[in-house]
Amino acid sequence: MNSNGSGKDPSRYFCTAARDYDDWYHTPRGAFIDRIETDLAFRLLPPRKGWKVLDAGCGTGNFSFKLAKRGSAVTGVDVSPHMLLRALDRARKQDLPVRFCQMDICELEFGDATFDAIYSMAAFEFIEDRQGAFGELWRVLKPGGKLIVGTIADDSAWGHLYRKTAASDPSSVFNNADFTTLDEMKRIQADQVAASGECLFIPPEAPEHAFNWDHEQKRAGRGHRGGFFCVVWEKPPVVNNLACQLSLYPLAGADSTAGTVEEVVGDILREHPEAEVNAMATLLTSDPGSIAQLLTEISRTLIDRNLPFSLVCTLSNCCGLPREQRHGR
Repeated sequence: MNSNGSGKDPSRYFCTAARDYDDWYHTPRGAFIDRIETDLAFRLLPPRKGWKVLDAGCGTGNFSFKLAKRGSAVTGVDVSPHMLLRALDRARKQDLPVRFCQMDICELEFGDATFDAIYSMAAFEFIEDRQGAFGELWRVLKPGGKLIVGTIADDSAWGHLYRKTAASDPSSVFNNADFTTLDEMKRIQADQVAASGECLFIPPEAPEHAFNWDHEQKRAGRGHRGGFFCVVWEKPPVVNNLACQLSLYPLAGADSTAGTVEEVVGDILREHPEAEVNAMATLLTSDPGSIAQLLTEISRTLIDRNLPFSLVCTLSNCCGLPREQRHGR
C-alpha cells in the first residue's frame, strides 16, 4: 500500500489516532472548523442526488456521510484499515448506505470514468506523490465531472502550527504531512481549474469563543491567508464531432441547375466564411450551434428570390464525411 516510494507505509499513519480521531469534531472549535470547510466545499461543488461519488481519503467517513445525506451514492476509500473500521461502524450506526474500501489513491481499483464527482478533503496533506494521486482520480472521473481537493494551506498560520507540532511531537501524524499552497495545487492541472476558495481565516491562537461565523467573515478578504483551501477541476466532456449538412433540392418548376444552388450557397458563405461547400454544392458547417441561424438565412433567401427549393438539414458524425468533401470549396 505504499504510494510514495519513500519507504513509509501510509496505512500505518493513523493506527493510534483512529480511535480518538472523531472526538475533535465534537469540540466547539473542531465542529466549527468542520462546518466552514464543508460549507466551502459544497459551495464550490454542490453534491447532487443520484451522483456516483468517490470520497478519496475518507478517513472515518465524516465527509462520506455528508455526501450520502445529500442523496449521492458514495464510495469512500482510504489506505488506513484502522480509519475504515471506524467508518464502517459509524455507517452501521447511522444506517447510511456508504461503501468503504481499503485502497491507495495512487492505485485505485476502479475502471476509467467511474464517478460523476470526486471529493478529497484533508487527505492530500498525507500524499507525497500528489501528481500521481491526481492522475488516478482524474482517470476514474467521468468526462464532464468535477474533482475537488481540500487541504491545509502551507503558507498560513495553521500550516505553521502543524509543522511546529510535528517538530515538537515525534508521534504526531503531521510528521507524515507534506503541506502545499493554493497556487501550487492549482498548477497540478492549471488549464482545467474551474474554481477555488479559502476558509479558516481565524488564527489558531484565537480564543475558543472567537471561532464563529461573524469573526470568520470579518477576517476574510482582509489580507489574511485562509488555513484551508479547496480547488475544483472540471474534466472536459467528450465532444461529438458533429457536422451539419444543408442540402437544397429543386421542387417542380424550379431551376434545377447547379449554378442556382451555388449562387444561393455563395450568398450564405459571404456572411458565414467558417462554413464549407462540398463537391455537390451542399453547405457544411462544423458548428451545430449556429445551424438555426443558417437555416433562417437560407430560408429567407429562397423566399425572397421566390425559389421553390426544399431545404434539408442533416446532422452527422464529422468523421463519417470524407475529408475532401469537408474541404472541397
